[in-house]
Order: sequence, then structure tokens, then C-alpha cells
Amino acid sequence: MTECDVTRKDNRMLPAGRRPLHRDDSGATAVLAALTAPLLLAVAGLAAEGGMAYFKHAKLQSIADAAAMSAATAFQSGATVAQARLEAAAIVASLGYVDNDDAGISVTVNSPPASGPNTGNTQATEVLIALSQQPMLTRAFRSANYTIGARSVSIMSSTTDPGCVMALDPSGAGSLNLSGNPRVAANGCDVIVNSSSASALTGNGNGSLSAARLDIVGGVDLRGNVSVPSRRTLTAPVADPYASLTVPPAGGCNRTSPPSITNPVPSGVYCGGLTLKNGTFVLSGTYIVVGGDFDVSANANVTGTNVTIITVPDGPRAPSRPQIAANASLRISAPTSGPYAGVAFFATGGSASAPDSVTWNGTSNIDITGAIYMPHTNLTISGNVASQNAACTQILAWHISFQGNASIGANCSGTGTRSFGASSGTARVTLAD
Repeated sequence: MTECDVTRKDNRMLPAGRRPLHRDDSGATAVLAALTAPLLLAVAGLAAEGGMAYFKHAKLQSIADAAAMSAATAFQSGATVAQARLEAAAIVASLGYVDNDDAGISVTVNSPPASGPNTGNTQATEVLIALSQQPMLTRAFRSANYTIGARSVSIMSSTTDPGCVMALDPSGAGSLNLSGNPRVAANGCDVIVNSSSASALTGNGNGSLSAARLDIVGGVDLRGNVSVPSRRTLTAPVADPYASLTVPPAGGCNRTSPPSITNPVPSGVYCGGLTLKNGTFVLSGTYIVVGGDFDVSANANVTGTNVTIITVPDGPRAPSRPQIAANASLRISAPTSGPYAGVAFFATGGSASAPDSVTWNGTSNIDITGAIYMPHTNLTISGNVASQNAACTQILAWHISFQGNASIGANCSGTGTRSFGASSGTARVTLAD
């Protein structure tokens, strides 16, 4: 074989002067890079521009929140929707975005909101911010502007100072009375007198009433050395929080009050009254007493949890009242859920024109967590009333007369009671959806 002979890989000889052919892929990489480069640039541009849009949206959301709070405050001051929009736009502008066509930003204010769960809430204010953006890094792939939007809703609500004692009569004299030497302490809560009478609160003797505030529509007539807290005049009565309670029918009796009652005392509907005397009794559940009194007699010691006692007259000749005698002891707490949540006593007798009367007598010890609700009853307390562990007692009656000592707490969280009170005169703005 000559020097020009070349051996092929398959061991066959090539003629002299012939060279083998070789694959060369070096140009394919350049072609592939040229084809994919625009795609890679587009992805990088989208990622970079998406990141910038994300941070702009976060900033706009903070601005929308501030604008919604400001617009709600403007509404509280009596502003129109147009004026509230100017207020919101001013906040947006102060934070770097002027509301005009050249800047590509718009501010919309709706009250109530045009969308979302608060569309029917007239206390809610919606602010919408739309920022038009021109594409930058992706301009080669998209020419139309895109919009970055932010939405915020604020709700204006008035705050109330919690009440724990309320005389409900809107016009009568002496609807709250201090007689003798009572020491009444409403700890951290307000005492409310709805009456517009010039002598809505009366007092004589050496008694004292301490409370966070005395909220009263009418006037005060104090004689002797009676002391009361600072007064705040109300322009209108405070709404009754328990007015919607359902009065059970005068019927359906399934229990009687026997001479000897086993413990725990069975709950149910008692016709003709329920008397507890000369012993220790445990209550649990709802006790509806029809056409007779719920009577805790002398030397009775009554305790219980999840207790509601409802007295229901059976016609004018068969009244029903909750009575607590001297030398009796009552320590109960109301249920925290159900139709009578937070209600320990519900006296349904009487009317605005002919209120009923109930007296809880001297030297009785009454310790109740929950509401004592007697909407058309004049309640006289000559015994001692306290909140269990200084927790929560509410007293709401047509008229209330304190002749004994009372220590009433207002730590009612988790007790099932309904809050009530006079407006503090300040408003609170919170962000919603």
C-alpha cells in the first residue's frame, strides 16, 4: 500500500488522493443561541418588570389604605363623596402619585363600596387606585400599557363606653334612686339614666355612687350627702340591648313546686311559682315560672351555673316576679350561649304605663354573673349585690332603687352578655376587605 492509501474505519481502503469526510457541529450552537436569545431576553424582561410591578403594587396598597382611612374620616366630618375623593387624592399625591391623566393614575372613592361584602354598609368607604404603566424591558414584545391596581375599604364606627347599670324609663322622675346609706360601685363601667325628667336621678341620705361616668338625659335631685360621679348629659336614651328577647308563652307547664325539691332542681316550666326555702339548692338550665313567683326564701342557699330564670305572668290576677328574701343567698351565673345567653333574670311582667314592682330584701347576698333584666319592673335592692370574682353584672330595669350595697364588675368578655353604653364621642376607623 502506498503512502497515499488511507484506511477507512471499516478497514476498507480508499483510493489514493481521497480524504474521509468528518462531522463538524460547531456552527449549530451559534444558530441555537441566535434563535433562543430573544426568548431568554423576553423571559428576563418579564421577570424584571413583574418584580417592579409587584413592589409598585405593594406601595400602592399602602397608599390606598391611608387614603381609605382619610376618606372615612372626611365622611365622618360631613364631607360629600366628591370632597372625600379630593381628600383621598391629596393623600395619594402626598405619597408620590398625583391624580391626573399625565401621571397615568386615577383615584376613585365609593361610599358604600361598589363591590365586596360591605356594599350595603353606609359606614364603609372604598378607595380604588389605578396606575397605568408603559412596558419598559418588554416593550419589544408588548406595546399596550398595563394597569397596577389597589383597593382598600375602611369602616367608621363610633366607640361606646361600657355600661353596667341602666334605668330604662325615658321620662319618669326618680328612675334611678339612692336612699339611705348605700355604697354602689360600678367598677370600670357607666351608670346610665335614660329619663329626661329634671329629677331623673334622685337621692337622699349619705349614700354614694361611684362609676366610670354617670350618663344621664335629664337632671339630678340630690339631698343630704349623696355623692355621684361626674355627669355626662346625653341627647337621647341609650338603646335597650335586650329588647329583642323572646317572652315565653304562659303555658306548657311540665313542673310543679313540691314541698321537697331534689338537687339539682329540675329545669323546665313551673306553673304557680317555684319556692326554694330552708336548704341548699343547685340550679342548672332555664327555669320558666308562670303565674307565680320565683321565690328564694329566708335561709335558702342557691347556687348554679348556666342558669336563666324567667318569670311570666298568667293574666292580671296571676303575676310572676323574682323575689329574694332577707337572709337568703343566691350565687348563679348565666349561660354563655343560646337564646338567653348572658341573661340570669328576665322578669317579663308590667308595662310602661303600669310597671311591676320587685324588692330584694335587706341582708340577702346576691352574687350574679350575667344580666338582671326587668324592662317594665321597678327594682329595689336593699340587700347586697356583687359580681362573682368582680366579673360581670348588668342591671337593667324600668326604675332602679339602691338601698343596699352593690359592687358591680364590667369584665363581661366571654359571659354571653350584650354590650351597651353611651357613645364616647370619638370614632374609630378600621380597615376591612
